[in-house]
Amino acid sequence: MILDQRAISLADLGLAVDILSDVKAKKMFGANAFAHQNKVFCMVAKTGEMVFKFDVQEVYDRMVTDFEAKPWSPTKRSFGNWLELPKTYCDDQDIILEWAALAHGSI
Repeated sequence: MILDQRAISLADLGLAVDILSDVKAKKMFGANAFAHQNKVFCMVAKTGEMVFKFDVQEVYDRMVTDFEAKPWSPTKRSFGNWLELPKTYCDDQDIILEWAALAHGSI
């Protein structure tokens, strides 16, 4: 699925998050990442602890802003500038940076 600034929707973003979760997130941190009721969650599989959550709408807004500054690149599988997600989403900045690299297709 290729998202672009004209066609992106919350449903598309939810599907993208689900695909990202199923294919990569579990491999990456032994975690379950999923979208539920317009929120994105990432749970540590071993402990059930929630690593971070954020509103899908907020991510959508950030993506639209990022698309204006930096167009979608299907070869890099970029989901916007995830590296700039505020640290408040997670106590461990390394998890955010790893998630960012994952979303960017760097891992």
